Amino acid sequence: MNTEQYLKKLKNILGEEEYNILFDKIFDEAKKKFKNSNDKQLKNIVEVNLATIMIYAIEITKGHKKSEIKENFYSYNIGPRTVLVEKCTGRFLNKFNEYIDKAIVYTKENL
Repeated sequence: MNTEQYLKKLKNILGEEEYNILFDKIFDEAKKKFKNSNDKQLKNIVEVNLATIMIYAIEITKGHKKSEIKENFYSYNIGPRTVLVEKCTGRFLNKFNEYIDKAIVYTKENL
């Protein structure tokens, strides 16, 4: 799957309203963290973070631990970890736990 497919899947799981709220939340965080980025760059940063939610859900569903998730991240080829609003896997999982849990439930049901 590519980034666009991960985003579409996450949008289907969350619904458009919740997805847009999450997009805006990450956009605001990215704007603060990556101050020299323009709107197009910020949008790409947000998309990497949203796709990462799906990737982490897939990795957790496969039974992988935090260290394995971090190691496997680049095999998904969605973008650099350096643009994640939380570079630490544990903090990312905690920050977006609610959304990752929903994606895990969906992933388990649709394997």
